[in-house]
Amino acid sequence: MKRFLSFISFATILSIVLSAFAKPYTEILRFKTIQQIAPRTYYEKYELLTDEGFVDINCIKLDLIDGGFYFDVLKASVANTGDFVYNMVYNQIDKNPVAAINANFFYTNTKTDYNKIWPIGISVSDGKILSSPNNKQNTFPAFMYTNASEILFDYINGLSYKLVNLDSGYEFKIAHINKFTGDLTYPILFTGDYVQKTIGNKYKGIVELIIKDGIIKDIREEDQAVALDKDEYLLAATGNYAKNLKTNFKVGDKVEIKIDLSVPIEKLKAAASGNTFLLKDGKIPSFTHEIAGRHPRSAIGIDKTGRYLYLVAVDGRNGKSIGLSQGELARFLQSIGVWTAINLDGGYSTQLIAKDNDGNLKAFYNTGETRKVFDSIAAFYKYRDDKISTFYIDCPDKVFADEEYPIKVFAKDRFYNTITYDAVYLKVYQDAYEIDIKDGLFIPYKDGLVTISCVYEDMYQKAFAQKKISVYKPEILITSKKQLYLLPGESVALRFFIKDKVGHFKEIDPRKVQVEENPAFEFKDGSFTAKSDFRGFVTFTYKDLKCSIPVGIGETLQLLRSFDYLALSWPKGVSMFLSSKNKTQGKYSNKIYFSVSSTKGKSFKLNFKTPVDLTNISKISFDLCAKNVKVYLGFKMLNGMQKEVEISQLKVDNFKSYSLNVESYKTLDYIFLIPQKTQGYIWIDNLTGNVVNLPPVENINQYVAKFDSNLAKSSVIFLTKSFENLPSDTKKKVESNLGSYLKCYSLEKYNPPYEKNEKFNIVFLRTKSGSILDFSFYQWMRIKNLSTEKKSMIVVLDIPFESLRQDEKDILIRLLKSRKSPSMIICTTSDYTRVERYDTLYIGYALSNDLLAKSSTKSVNLACDVEKGYIYLARGY
Repeated sequence: MKRFLSFISFATILSIVLSAFAKPYTEILRFKTIQQIAPRTYYEKYELLTDEGFVDINCIKLDLIDGGFYFDVLKASVANTGDFVYNMVYNQIDKNPVAAINANFFYTNTKTDYNKIWPIGISVSDGKILSSPNNKQNTFPAFMYTNASEILFDYINGLSYKLVNLDSGYEFKIAHINKFTGDLTYPILFTGDYVQKTIGNKYKGIVELIIKDGIIKDIREEDQAVALDKDEYLLAATGNYAKNLKTNFKVGDKVEIKIDLSVPIEKLKAAASGNTFLLKDGKIPSFTHEIAGRHPRSAIGIDKTGRYLYLVAVDGRNGKSIGLSQGELARFLQSIGVWTAINLDGGYSTQLIAKDNDGNLKAFYNTGETRKVFDSIAAFYKYRDDKISTFYIDCPDKVFADEEYPIKVFAKDRFYNTITYDAVYLKVYQDAYEIDIKDGLFIPYKDGLVTISCVYEDMYQKAFAQKKISVYKPEILITSKKQLYLLPGESVALRFFIKDKVGHFKEIDPRKVQVEENPAFEFKDGSFTAKSDFRGFVTFTYKDLKCSIPVGIGETLQLLRSFDYLALSWPKGVSMFLSSKNKTQGKYSNKIYFSVSSTKGKSFKLNFKTPVDLTNISKISFDLCAKNVKVYLGFKMLNGMQKEVEISQLKVDNFKSYSLNVESYKTLDYIFLIPQKTQGYIWIDNLTGNVVNLPPVENINQYVAKFDSNLAKSSVIFLTKSFENLPSDTKKKVESNLGSYLKCYSLEKYNPPYEKNEKFNIVFLRTKSGSILDFSFYQWMRIKNLSTEKKSMIVVLDIPFESLRQDEKDILIRLLKSRKSPSMIICTTSDYTRVERYDTLYIGYALSNDLLAKSSTKSVNLACDVEKGYIYLARGY
């Protein structure tokens, strides 16, 4: 034990030294959401954007104003093995638990399987001690709930533990309670609700006393292990301590276990330790222990008035949230009004569980992994009278008309306990109309502000409750894919959403969406499968809403049938021999031999006499084998530049099939060869292409504004990818009017990180892995600083807004909507150029699809009106 504590002390000192070099984060933005999950119980979610990354923090906030809660420390059903907090709380369901958080730091035993886990600090449950305090005085502060219903945060020091023989007056000193490393050098007292059996004869000279109801029930010496009842105690010792036990105690003696703590055990209902105070009287003290670095964290604290208790879990190690250091957690708690707090075990021990009004336990933490812990601090509703005082209506508060939503009505007594009631006497109304909710569903019948009311009246009691909900009118049906181009046999899963014109949306069940029958495709349960050649619009129907998306179903064609002197030309000085007697792919093809005098600096091209046209081709496939040569295919790109692509992992004797994406290429012009020896060959055959039947995006019905000099004066124009591929006459018309706009940007060329202009600011944000979490500190600081200025702001993303995770969308939306001046988002898309609204914010999607760009013949660009704050499609001429 002493050796372990010495290790802890060394680790603590090392951690303090290491943490001294850790750079505290700088907070850039903070987002906070509050949800009442049960009476007097609130879930507060904090999302911090810092220069070090994102931090997600979860708080269960309990309102203690009327003393309606009591607290206890929970343990596993088999205490010395540990358990997950969820299971600890679940086993207390009949006591109406509200919330719980993991508590003690603990030691995992590797020397013995007698006890697998024990806490470093004190643990008291239901007035019974589960673990004595740490031997070091004033180092492990504890959360305490007293028998007088007080909540205290203070040190609990162990003064002495004794077994007193009431007949003789002899006092036997005990070293620890339920703290066993496998070393019995000093006597240890075990409780029956911590271990289930005695230690047995594993230690030479061991003596075990079994105590029940203040009487020594049995004295065992190097005997087999026996079961221990939950209300029994076991005192184990070896050496001279064992001799003293045999000498001074006998079976039948009346004894008293005296536990002397700095806070009397008789005063405590529950107690659990952390490793340090994070806050004490509103200030950050010197930490008695510190685990360096950023990790998931757990903490418990109270505000200055004593009204609000906070259970706090910091997410980490999950790919998004970076976690917090102890100092950073202390400063955060200070910022939200916590006055006194202690740091609980963290890392994979962090677990925060709460029960919603529906009675289900839910996890409010995300640490990637979770491990079993020794104990947890739990809150319970304190009283109950089983008389209905009010009702809680559990249903979404933002819904769409004519859609089904879950609804539950919970009866509550005046102490907020959920109680059963006879549903026969309950009536539920939607405004003035009675509705039937026996299936747990309701359907809002109109849009606008709707009141859900419930009235309960039997011969003994009467209760009433209301909840107002916002009901949106479904006006638009949209799909997750804005266009489809497939080959026969390919499938794609579609998601569907209903929206109103302001931007509120809801995903719907794709199985409820209908489509007209067509032999060219099949649609079933949200999956669209291509069958045969098709080009046109497919209309999807959901109730009275429709949406049409352009669809193209292509085919696979033979692009080149022969590779001989009819198709290829080669330079002088290279000897070429053609053979047509070698068979592959079921027909004759040609092996092309070469012979050169030296390989030094030697390379040459086999030029296609007629370049292979790749218009509407998404992918080419071919068979190839080669000997003593490196092979490259030479393409002409959309911008007219040449690009050579190496064909790797060549085989000498057998054909190997290859496929290349060619969406960004116009033509295949030549085969480039670099001989590795003076003689060799290349044999290529069966060049095919996936011919995409491009969707008719040019026929999509969306308004495109032609050039207007007055409108251009207040607009910023963005040129899309298709601009560079326009016919020269069309391109000239657009270019002639670009100078009339406030500013022109090409989305295909480099743009500075940001620009400040007289009428607008613009910031170009770049990601690495397709997430706004990749934005650097400087990028976020630019957004924050530019957002404070009272002029329009344009945010340009290098990824589609629609591809962001929902929480990432919410971060950007909340940031931009908080501004008093207009904000707009420009981003790229693999679909066609278009404008959409997302929750009152305009978003412009600019074409970045190579395949569509190289076939484009019309000019459609994006323009932002910085005075009115909207985006429109601009023809440009």
